[in-house]
Amino acid sequence: MSACLDHPIEPLKLAKQIDILRELMYYPLVMRVMNNHAHQEGIPENVAFQEAIKYDRDIVPSFSA
Repeated sequence: MSACLDHPIEPLKLAKQIDILRELMYYPLVMRVMNNHAHQEGIPENVAFQEAIKYDRDIVPSFSA
């Protein structure tokens, strides 16, 4: 038996934090900004990526269904 919800649960609220982080980190605009930052600072792109992950973990809250 299936029931319909009056207010469907938003997919973002069901996602795990790691899934949200992955989607954010590989978003084209975010990738472009990370690459620009790496070139401006003269650091490898993978270092800029790791720095961005640290910031993202602070920004993206943990969701619990």
